[in-house]
Amino acid sequence: MRDANLSLVSYMYFKKGMSQSEIAKKLDISKVAVSRMLQKAKKDNIYVVKIKFPFEQNLEYERILKKNFKLNDVIVVQERETNKEKISKQLGNIGAFYLNLTIKDNYTIGVGIGHTIGHLADALIPMKMKNVHVVQLQGGLTNVEYYNPFSIMQKICERLSAQGTYITSSAIVDNKEQRDSIIYSPPMGKPIVEIWKKCDKALFGIGTIDKSSFIVPNIVGKSEIEEIKERGFVGNIMGHCYNSEGKFLKNELEEKLVSIPVEMLMDIPERIAVAGGSEKVDAIKGALLSGVITNLITDINTAKSIIEEK
Repeated sequence: MRDANLSLVSYMYFKKGMSQSEIAKKLDISKVAVSRMLQKAKKDNIYVVKIKFPFEQNLEYERILKKNFKLNDVIVVQERETNKEKISKQLGNIGAFYLNLTIKDNYTIGVGIGHTIGHLADALIPMKMKNVHVVQLQGGLTNVEYYNPFSIMQKICERLSAQGTYITSSAIVDNKEQRDSIIYSPPMGKPIVEIWKKCDKALFGIGTIDKSSFIVPNIVGKSEIEEIKERGFVGNIMGHCYNSEGKFLKNELEEKLVSIPVEMLMDIPERIAVAGGSEKVDAIKGALLSGVITNLITDINTAKSIIEEK
């Protein structure tokens, strides 16, 4: 019978839990022969290794989102959660798992801002990586909470054994000239844009206009926030604001923003957005329409609303 010996060895090893030594003794063959048979069984698809993820996915919603928005990869967590903070932590945990799963040696990772990315940094499993570089994609905030870019950077660098490049500036400065001096011609070291250009991955959250880690009165003036809202903008990615059709804002605020330019962000091969929650549906859909996102991690309720929204 064709491949019967391979099937038998596979069954003994995976189903009955026998060791390779026990199988060798049972079949009167060498342990090396058992090892080779298992390798051939895997190659010939006699057994398929199936890994169970620590979360359940909604494959149908993932397929629809991937098709509708031309995404490379989508994770829609099946578990239904309505609490804003619990959703943020849940997605941060999944984002950490995804990063642990996909990170490679010699990668440069650009990191954004926000509560969910802060949870992601907390949940990363330590790994011994080689020549991984993590770079901050946006200037800092005025607080020292866990979702501050400096805290996020430090944790990710520690857990991935990575080198880090920080932006020692506020997210908003006084004028365009000051912004340009920070990004393009810093007093010390290589311009930050040169490192941004080398990024293999960008990792970021999505904020609304009303409630965001970035757009708050102590960073952006109230008049500027009102002006953004009046013009119909629904969300922001690392401070770059856009409307429901995915069109980005051009105004005085944009010129003072210490953040990777949108056109440079678009050049990064893998752009991973981790975001969810009912209040972010319009912001996430606008971001998807902009084309900035290549990979999305979100929750089932958000995915359902995006798909069903006319």
